[in-house]
Amino acid sequence: MNKLVLIIAPLLLLGTETIGQVVRRTLEECEPQYTTFEKDGRYGVKKTETGEIVSRAEYTAIDLCVAFDAKFGIAKKNGKWAVIEKNGKPTSRFRYEQIQPIPEDFDQTYLMASSESGKWTLIGSTGQAVSKRQYDEIIRPDRALFEVRREDLWGVIDTAGTEVIPLKYDKVSFLAYSAYAVEKNGKQGVVFIGDGNDIPIAYETISGVKSGLCAYKDGQCYLFNSRGEALGIDDLEEVRYYGNIFYDDEILVKKHGKYGLIRINEGWIVPALYDSIHNYLDYHIVTLDSLYGIYRKDGDLIFPPKYNHFRRSNQDFIVKQEDKMGVIGGSGNEILPVIYDQVLRLVNRRTHGLDYTYGVLLDSVWRLVYPNGQIVDSLRFDHLQQFDNKIILATKGDKKYLGEFDGKRFKFYYNFPLNDFGSVTMSNGTYLFKKDGKLGVINIQRSDGDLPGSIIRQPEFDDIYYADGNQYLITVKNGKLGLMNRQAQDILHCNYGEVDSFGLEGVSTNHYLIIRNDQEELKVSYYGQISRIDKKRE
Repeated sequence: MNKLVLIIAPLLLLGTETIGQVVRRTLEECEPQYTTFEKDGRYGVKKTETGEIVSRAEYTAIDLCVAFDAKFGIAKKNGKWAVIEKNGKPTSRFRYEQIQPIPEDFDQTYLMASSESGKWTLIGSTGQAVSKRQYDEIIRPDRALFEVRREDLWGVIDTAGTEVIPLKYDKVSFLAYSAYAVEKNGKQGVVFIGDGNDIPIAYETISGVKSGLCAYKDGQCYLFNSRGEALGIDDLEEVRYYGNIFYDDEILVKKHGKYGLIRINEGWIVPALYDSIHNYLDYHIVTLDSLYGIYRKDGDLIFPPKYNHFRRSNQDFIVKQEDKMGVIGGSGNEILPVIYDQVLRLVNRRTHGLDYTYGVLLDSVWRLVYPNGQIVDSLRFDHLQQFDNKIILATKGDKKYLGEFDGKRFKFYYNFPLNDFGSVTMSNGTYLFKKDGKLGVINIQRSDGDLPGSIIRQPEFDDIYYADGNQYLITVKNGKLGLMNRQAQDILHCNYGEVDSFGLEGVSTNHYLIIRNDQEELKVSYYGQISRIDKKRE
């Protein structure tokens, strides 16, 4: 246990200084209302704004801000130190050799003062001694208690100066719950201040863990609750923090080479049977022989380790066993047997994922599944895909259909077959489609009323394709050529006969286009700038 004794010579302290974990500030930082002044080698206090003297220059050293946000200061007069108010008025007699903040004291309501003997006494913010007992060292790791040392022995006193743990130990160390680890002759135990069952000094180390204590002896860990009562769970090889140390109550333990989970006040949550355990949302993921299983947070088993892959699907789990997939419900019930080649989660686009079901692939055929697990045999497709906006694209033969799952049933729009759907991808979910031999443009991330997908350009073109090395599309209608951008907006209407692409040799992008008819010849840059070419000059 590392203890820190701080002895700093008295001096005028006007700069920031760190003492242990307590930061001393300048006067101006913590009390801008007052400032010090010097006269004939002595120091006093005056009001910052008016200059009015509130304490005459009578101190040989002064520190009006012993610790951050402290409500008192210290001053030296005639070779002795005393506690003063922020305005420089003394609150006690000048009798101490030194006055210092207590290391690790974040409340900053107590100080330690030394006498001619060099021993430290605990004093309050008014400078009055809390106790007449003197110590070689004082630290404050707990709000209500102080660890103290006299010669080589340590103990604990409270804010009234009462020795609540006698000074008879080689080391003392604050744990938690008013519990202190104490050490004697290389062995540790626990002493409780107030309620609690002291733990005998018989262990190699003792530490706090979640809501309890862990004591090690002969390579084994023994668990105790916050009152010092043994849990009766022995032979633990490892004890580790688990999950979020602030919110999760479980402790990861290892017994006979396998891992399990324990809650101090409940006992075993997950038995020590597994190769590893990981925290995942509201679940415990366990592995055994490279297979996954899942427990709920309360310790209920959803399914044992028998799947080589899984992913969460809202309240369900899509699982994979060898090469087959299925769905297991959040209570462990089987929604879809593990017999499918693929499983696709399909979501209702109107409820933002609150309603969902699945598409399954078996023997190269995609089928749809109602929420109750019933297979919809009347709907079979060669390919199934759901986009980010939850619209479903289904392929059957050479035709493609848009549809959706509305939370109860599937809707596909057979009166709107989309031949060659997706043959050219434009931007932001915009695709080409063909109807009655003509090409149009549709955006599947928008919707026109109940119909999934929004038609941007009606099917009127004979062909649409990208120009070489350019980001624009060439449109063809009735034998005439035009240009369209990736948002399906016309750059040039279909009034031209030829389009040529030009660029640097060996460079496949940033080409410009020359598009012409009998009346004009235009140059179109990669970025859409159009300029007319003077044929006479050419």
